[in-house]
Amino acid sequence: HSKPVVVETSSQPVPITGAASFSIFVKTGTSGRSAFRSAIAGKLGDSQDAKTTAEIEMCLYDENGREIGEVVKLRGAGAASGSEAPDIVSLCVQDARDIVAVKLCKRGDPGYTWFVDSVSIVRADDPNATPHTFPIFRWVSDVMFGFRTPRGRDELAATVRASAGPLHQQYLQEQSQTYILDSSDATLPPRLRAPEGYSSLPVDERFNDTKSNDYVESRNEVLRSLMLGRLLGAFKRWNSFDDYDDFFVTVDKPALIDEDWQSDATFGRARLQSAALTSLVRIGPHGNGAALPSNFAVRDEHIPGTTTVQQALDAGSLYLVDTRILDNVPLQDKRYTCCPLCLLWVDPAGDGALMPLAIQLHQRPTDDLTNPIFTPASHPADWLYAKMCVNHADLWLFQLTDHLTLTHLCTEPLIVAMHRHLPPTHPVFKLLRPHTKFQLGINALARQTLIGPGGLVEAVAPYTIEGVQTVIRRHYAGVTSWLSALAFPHAVAGRGLGDGSGAAAAGLANAGFHYLDDGSALWAALRTYVGDVVALA
Repeated sequence: HSKPVVVETSSQPVPITGAASFSIFVKTGTSGRSAFRSAIAGKLGDSQDAKTTAEIEMCLYDENGREIGEVVKLRGAGAASGSEAPDIVSLCVQDARDIVAVKLCKRGDPGYTWFVDSVSIVRADDPNATPHTFPIFRWVSDVMFGFRTPRGRDELAATVRASAGPLHQQYLQEQSQTYILDSSDATLPPRLRAPEGYSSLPVDERFNDTKSNDYVESRNEVLRSLMLGRLLGAFKRWNSFDDYDDFFVTVDKPALIDEDWQSDATFGRARLQSAALTSLVRIGPHGNGAALPSNFAVRDEHIPGTTTVQQALDAGSLYLVDTRILDNVPLQDKRYTCCPLCLLWVDPAGDGALMPLAIQLHQRPTDDLTNPIFTPASHPADWLYAKMCVNHADLWLFQLTDHLTLTHLCTEPLIVAMHRHLPPTHPVFKLLRPHTKFQLGINALARQTLIGPGGLVEAVAPYTIEGVQTVIRRHYAGVTSWLSALAFPHAVAGRGLGDGSGAAAAGLANAGFHYLDDGSALWAALRTYVGDVVALA
């Protein structure tokens, strides 16, 4: 997909003693964008007309921030020129390694941008010379810097030292005018300042056409299925759980629904193997040290056999799911949900499976008439309903706290800080950047189309938009050190589910807690890799 670009000099370069000839290649068009209708790329190298007056000026710099040679002008190799070979330019250097940065400036055609993959510079008179690459992978809407890719540890160390130099500081100063942190609401995570929402984000943070189409189509597919399911449901009564299949018109039904989803074993396994893995805690002296909540009056008769509640606590057999953060959250009209507590255990004499013992649907104190405790000995329909309420609350607890708040919103200030303080040649920037791709765009769209008025959450959630904001604020306020909370060993150990080294709590050794097994191995590998990269800085 590479689009060749012709390189022209603004005037014939003045002969300089010691100057050498270099070829400059500019690659564009591999950004994954399916259309370039509004980009200079559509006119520079991709258009059959090539009649635009737009051009990109390129300046080259040495390590001291001095310009090398003359301004180079880039024009598209379309029907007007027909040339695919780069021009040769004379520069006052003998080695391309003396060129540490390129700066691309767009002139003319305001409103258009041009996506550039990279610039490569190589000695024109040496067939064995190795090209030196300046990665860009950005939209050039005004001014954009590209810094040479270092080779080997020595060049990388020099690059890190150079990050305090004038060129890098100029780059960061320009970035600081684009990436501005908005912390006006101290109850929410700081965010990128974007007065007009998604449309006012930096162009590099917005979706490309492919990503945008996927996002819109996925959202519309869910809404279509939901609306069709509601339409079909309007003409019939639900008489069994089989009628639930009517909702899966345009999307596939989850495989779990075809399994024994009503069993206690499946319910217990879901606490260890579903998406909502972080709500489960091990209580008692062998867990996180916590006792049973005072509003959850579990009695000895709720424990199978002759084991008492205290004996089960002392043995480290009891586990708790507490959704209290959802208590008294505003609900939409005619929508209902619960804020349950759920006690589970691993029977020391059993097969090691995690099984539910008791469920209370509300956070107010236990009352046998108005807020009873349901157990496997309750009526089967009551017990199944209680488990469904836990699943429903656990789903929204995960989505609004661990997913939306921690994964998306709490990482936004880190991304802004990365752009403001780290030049693109810095090892930590290179480490982080692939994992932040489109994150600011996703967050901005989420605020508008997901948790905004008329958004998807409002269409499917029991909570109002104000209710969602309430949960976000509660969770953000409760995480005093969210970097530690996100560190896998600390998070697992803090919930009493392991010692942080990968060893599961004794009672979960045979319960199929693959999240802990796999997560510990991945964390160890990531810690080693990240540590090696950070050491370079």
